[in-house]
Amino acid sequence: MPLSTYTRANFLTATAAGRRMSGQGSGVIVTITASPSRTAVPLMGGMAPAWAAIEALSRGLAAELSPGGVRVVC
Repeated sequence: MPLSTYTRANFLTATAAGRRMSGQGSGVIVTITASPSRTAVPLMGGMAPAWAAIEALSRGLAAELSPGGVRVVC
């Protein structure tokens, strides 16, 4: 559940904001994750993969939106 919910929410919000910011020629999108996205931590369930997916989404958005003047920070 966290993987589909958190990733979808971040994707929809960031892409909508990115479209507007690209049209303006500037802007910053900030996403927030936690350190278990990069390490193995017990009892995290679906949270760690969800955070890792958000970090990957941030890298992809940065590559796509940077020509339009939009920075993506995670």
